Order: sequence, then structure tokens, then C-alpha cells
Amino acid sequence: MRRWLTIAMLGVAGCSDGLLEASTQPPTGIDVAVTTSFSAGIVPTSGSVAGKGDSLVAIVSRPATCGRTLSADAGTQGTELVVTIVLTADAVQSCSPLNGMTTYRAAVYGLPAGTRDASVHVRLQTLGVNSDTTVAHATITLP
Repeated sequence: MRRWLTIAMLGVAGCSDGLLEASTQPPTGIDVAVTTSFSAGIVPTSGSVAGKGDSLVAIVSRPATCGRTLSADAGTQGTELVVTIVLTADAVQSCSPLNGMTTYRAAVYGLPAGTRDASVHVRLQTLGVNSDTTVAHATITLP
């Protein structure tokens, strides 16, 4: 059963335009402060990336999940700053659907001035299988 789930998850990952390759590792090493909030109702996943002062702020709103551990990280890939929100589960999730959205606010502080590309991604990790979705991309300028 686990092998079937793993194969199915890889198949789903291969069919979505917004997904990174399963073998792609997001860049790491830059601390991210992340907070969450919940709102009722389901709408499509959305996100934004903006520069504010010496910081980058990424907002992601996606259907709420249960039983996942939240972490976030950032790093550079070439000249792009990549923020990754990671939702991890060590087993198949079995919970009632959550009729709502979780909004994640991820902030990277103390960035040097300049213009750079930035993006925010959500990585779902289940049973060692990664599913990455690029949620937003923008060029930001910090004073």
C-alpha cells in the first residue's frame, strides 16, 4: 500500500505545471520567520512576494491540512532568493477535510539593498516523497 501511495504521489507531481522536479532540493541556509492564520472556506492556492525595508515578505494561502509539521527555509539559487514553506508528515494523513485555508507569512530579514528575483514555494513531504509547488515569483527592490 505504501509503495502504491508513493508511486501515485510521484505521478501527481509529474502532472502539475507548478511543480518542481521531485529531485530538486530547495536552497537553504537563510533563516525565515513564519506565522500562520486560518480562515473558513476554500479558494484556490495563491501567493505573493514583496520587498519591505530590508526584508522579503512572502504570503501563501492554501487549503488547510492536518497532522503536518511546519518549517520554512530560504536560500539563493543563482541570483534568485527562494523561500520554501515545508509541510511534513511521517505517515499517510487520515483526518476529516478541513474546510478552510491556512495563510503562511514568511519573512526574511536583514537583506542587503538591491534588486533581485524572489519566489516562494510550498513543499509537501509525505513518507519521504516531496511535492513542490511554486506559488509566487516577483522581482523585488530593497532600498
